[in-house]
Amino acid sequence: MNPFAHAFHREGWTPLYQGITIVDMMGMFGVLAAAAALSVAPPTLDRQRLPQLPARGFALDTRAGVQLQTMRGRPLGLLAGLDLAADRATSHSLLMRDRQGRLYALDLDSRRVRRVFEQPQRFRGCRLTDARVRLALLVCGHTVKTVTYRAARTKPRLRVVAKAPGRVGHWVWAVFAPRGNAFLAQWSAECEVPVAFLVAHAALRPYGARTIRDAPASVALGWLPHGEAVIWFPAGGGCGSSFRIPGIYAVPRTGKARLLLRTRRGSSYWMWGG
Repeated sequence: MNPFAHAFHREGWTPLYQGITIVDMMGMFGVLAAAAALSVAPPTLDRQRLPQLPARGFALDTRAGVQLQTMRGRPLGLLAGLDLAADRATSHSLLMRDRQGRLYALDLDSRRVRRVFEQPQRFRGCRLTDARVRLALLVCGHTVKTVTYRAARTKPRLRVVAKAPGRVGHWVWAVFAPRGNAFLAQWSAECEVPVAFLVAHAALRPYGARTIRDAPASVALGWLPHGEAVIWFPAGGGCGSSFRIPGIYAVPRTGKARLLLRTRRGSSYWMWGG
């Protein structure tokens, strides 16, 4: 029994209005309130004068632009005329592009959206997606590599830390865990089906299954401060299967995943601050 219903039952509350209990009425009011909130369009934000935003949140692609949301899906405002640029994603940031293909980043410190430019890649065929002191993480087609920068005038050391989990596909991006040497890595499989992996101690583990063959579509969005991975399991379509309840989850190394936000079929999300 629902704990609230149990409490009412214990205190002797009786059903009202032809079988509708007070608990049911509370639920109905909650649904109506949520529907009313969703029907109100979020304000369009001034790109150069953003409100104070949380350290991390979600971004939803819409026809009108990129909608900024809290980690529970409450709309904060709309960045009109922009789309998510997940294909150029780097760690912790939110990259977007306009209709002309120009890139922009959400700058929380200066509370604005600023124009950014892609830097020339030092290692051919690789893209830098995360970095620590003297250590960088690169996605390079069928491999993920780290590059260690040593003393001056010493050649950086490249090391393969993840190989292709399948014959068809490529790595899209990767991001270090808050602590330790593990990292999240995003694979684009056959039919461009996304599969998120945890890479730890040279072992690849897909989210939502034991093998990539059984894995549902999943997108690695980042990390929470205590080490939970933020994984989006979108509704299935085309080639990929879907998780039992589509949505964005906080997934610990061990134990149950925690649902943060339910998502709809056809939606596209990203995260900043993770």
